[in-house]
Amino acid sequence: MSEDRARSEYDIRIKRLLSRAERLKARATRLQETDDLWQNGEPIRAVFWGLQILVESVIVSAGVLVAHKLFGSFGRKRIHRPPASAINSVARFIYSKRTYERIFMQLVLDLREEHAEALQAKHRTLARWIAMRGNVIMVMTMATHAFTSCGRAAVKIWKLTI
Repeated sequence: MSEDRARSEYDIRIKRLLSRAERLKARATRLQETDDLWQNGEPIRAVFWGLQILVESVIVSAGVLVAHKLFGSFGRKRIHRPPASAINSVARFIYSKRTYERIFMQLVLDLREEHAEALQAKHRTLARWIAMRGNVIMVMTMATHAFTSCGRAAVKIWKLTI
C-alpha cells in the first residue's frame, strides 16, 4: 500500500472519529439541558426532550444497521473463527482423545474443508449454510454418542446384575 493511500485512509478515519465525537458532544449537551429542565421544574418538557433524543438515537442506530446489512462491513475485512469451533472445543473437553479422534475429528475436518471451498468460490451464503449445518451435525453427533454410551453402560450394568 502506498504511503499516500495509507495517509488518505488515516485522514478519513480521523474525520469519521471527529464527526462522531461532535455528535456525542451535542447529544451530551442536549442530555444536560434535559436534566436542567427536569431540575428546574419542567418535567413534561424534559420528558419530551428525552423521548426526542431516544427516538433520534434509535433512528441513527437503525440506519447504521441497515447500511451495514446493505453495503457490507464498509470495506473492513474481519477474521472469523472456523465453523463448529466452539462445539469442537466442548467435544475435545468432554470426550477422551481416542473418542474425539475416532468420532469427531474427521467430521470437523470435512466440515472445514467444505466451508473453505465455498468461501474460495465466493459463495458466502453457501458457506454460512455449511457452517450452520456443521454446528447442528456436531450437536446431534454429540447427543447420539451420549445416548448410545448411556445405553451401552446400562446394558453392562444389567448384565452384571443377572
